[in-house]
Amino acid sequence: MARRLLILTVALASITAPAQAGTSAALGLSADLTCLRTGGAHIRFSIENLGPRRVRIDPDFHLWVHVLHPGGTETGMIAFVFPSPDFASIPSGQTRTFELNLGEAFDGEPGTDLSGRRIRVDAEVWLAGVSHPAVKRFSMPACPSPEDT
Repeated sequence: MARRLLILTVALASITAPAQAGTSAALGLSADLTCLRTGGAHIRFSIENLGPRRVRIDPDFHLWVHVLHPGGTETGMIAFVFPSPDFASIPSGQTRTFELNLGEAFDGEPGTDLSGRRIRVDAEVWLAGVSHPAVKRFSMPACPSPEDT
């Protein structure tokens, strides 16, 4: 009797698996970070649609920039990016690239100090019709201490 129950469970799982195909998307995520002389960073973040259908960023994507120190991790910057509707739609095989300056010096205020051991960027992209975000973690060298201006 137990063997029949196990076979039934496996059969149900294989029947429901194709219905979940719409809950994920094939994306390529990449990020480059350039340190700004007075603090903060320029981030070039790209989202490539590797799947067979158009995807749409909905409502936004998030970037968390953390500075790794010998004693622990410090969150340096957080960005919530809401792209315009035409730029949020990514056809199959195409890429959208976002250029962001984060934590830069502004109006006499110093930029964010991103000096440390390393920088970690955590990306989270939400898509229309997908129940969970696409996520990726990037690790890159830390920035030098900002220069005073």
